[in-house]
Amino acid sequence: SEAPFTRALARSNKILVVRNRAVDLYSRIWCCWELFLAFDQGLVHRPGALMVTGPVTQTEHEEVSIESADASSPDDKVKILSHIKEKHHDFDRINGALNQVKTFGASHPPGSDDTHANVDSIDEDLVLAEV
Repeated sequence: SEAPFTRALARSNKILVVRNRAVDLYSRIWCCWELFLAFDQGLVHRPGALMVTGPVTQTEHEEVSIESADASSPDDKVKILSHIKEKHHDFDRINGALNQVKTFGASHPPGSDDTHANVDSIDEDLVLAEV
């Protein structure tokens, strides 16, 4: 995609995921799409490039399924899922990445103070370090 967000992300050195208690970011298609783009462009594989902060919530233990994510525009959801499916043939790889990022800090009790992470690698072996 040549959308302005995509071009800006391509020039980025880091991405910050800010969790909150109001909305499970991974239940929203656009939030998942943005993390997918970062994943696809290698940002989440670069040591120290992905940062995660914010409170752990009750939904931290629920599996992410980008196919189930909501969108205010059904057409947006269809386009996003079609693009991912075309590029990766299924959703397993991106769901795995989304789940790894989402569950960082899940050992902290829900509602606990903000958790901060510097994600050093996101692949088969995810290495997270609290900062």
